[in-house]
Amino acid sequence: MELTIWGQELVGWVAAAVLSQQGHNIYWVTEQTDADILSLLDSTTINEPQLKALVQEGSQSGNIGLISPQQALGNDRHLFALAANELLLAKSYVAQIAAFNDDNRVHIINMSHFGVGSSDDLQRQFPEQSASIVSYFAENMSEGEAISQFASPSAITFGCHASWATKDFRALLGTLIAPSTEFFEVTPREAELTKFAITGMLALRIGFINEMANLAEQLGADIDIIRRSMGADQRIGPHYLAPGCGFGGGNFSRSIRGLASLLERNQQSALLETVLEENEKQKELPFRRLWQYFDCNLKGRTIAIWGASFKPGSASIDGAPSIRCIDAIIAQGAHVQVHDPEALENVRSHYQYHPQVHATDNKLEALRNADALLLLTDWPEYLDIDHHVVKSELITPLIIDGRNMFDYQTMRDSGIDYFGVGKTCAN
Repeated sequence: MELTIWGQELVGWVAAAVLSQQGHNIYWVTEQTDADILSLLDSTTINEPQLKALVQEGSQSGNIGLISPQQALGNDRHLFALAANELLLAKSYVAQIAAFNDDNRVHIINMSHFGVGSSDDLQRQFPEQSASIVSYFAENMSEGEAISQFASPSAITFGCHASWATKDFRALLGTLIAPSTEFFEVTPREAELTKFAITGMLALRIGFINEMANLAEQLGADIDIIRRSMGADQRIGPHYLAPGCGFGGGNFSRSIRGLASLLERNQQSALLETVLEENEKQKELPFRRLWQYFDCNLKGRTIAIWGASFKPGSASIDGAPSIRCIDAIIAQGAHVQVHDPEALENVRSHYQYHPQVHATDNKLEALRNADALLLLTDWPEYLDIDHHVVKSELITPLIIDGRNMFDYQTMRDSGIDYFGVGKTCAN
């Protein structure tokens, strides 16, 4: 089958990579048809594990190629992967496709996060009597795990008004739809709201467990014990109950803001707005602890930071707690030494080689002569380090762990002043 992809968002690249592995012919719409497909990927901020290798493999096999917008208009199956603020551009694409295909039936699979009702808006660009369809695929991919989640979905929510387009979509995914995969066939509007609702629920769970962690700390309780007990309750379950220094990620945060706006506009509800506000405060929690520890004076100090990306497995620093903490630290006249396995180039680009921000590929170098360590992203490689080595490199044996990666009893027994989230035990 042939599929034409419009846009530069992660969902489009992942769909191209995985579907090309299924033997489909993928055509990427670009004005730069003489460019290399990998150069287009490199021009984005996307750094998804496995993605580049799969795109390169698809290109070399001939399953992924480039096509001009004018050439793409004649194709009968399209996928939209545009940014959230590109709805008007998407409408213009649909209008051009509609004008080019008066007598042909076209299927446009919308995977862009434009908001509830946007797929119906795109559908209206076709004449009312047209058999062409705009559907909505409510993917639930998260950065860092997008390839595996697209290739092996546990559930699929597909919004469509025509049975022929649903059959077309099923045929496109083929064996990616396993016998155990739940397939929900709904309207486009219901699929769009489902996408928002899932994101909103995850944000609520993260926000709630962070609030409970802060409360537990004030009351002298250990949040790990509380969250394990909560997770054992079948009505709740253990997922997304790990307290920390806040969530980030561009797509995730934008979806939450979109749903928050819908709730406020239609229900006069500030529920998610409150979650977002509290999450921004939570991002600064490691800095506030650092500032208080040093009696509100960081001038001239050097602070080590492990983890700059908003989550492990991603290079994105969009909305990451690290940015809030670094900004606050350098504003106090201190220097930071940052390590991250994937995100350092984005850190350097963001801070334009700021004289107070040093990004290093060596996590031990980040510790050298630092007054404290802030751990802000729970990359697995940070668990491998000997805490005695960490202590020996730091001027002050202070670790502020925004992800509760280390065992606080072990840290205390080693003579380290250790602060977690929901459990503080400084010597």
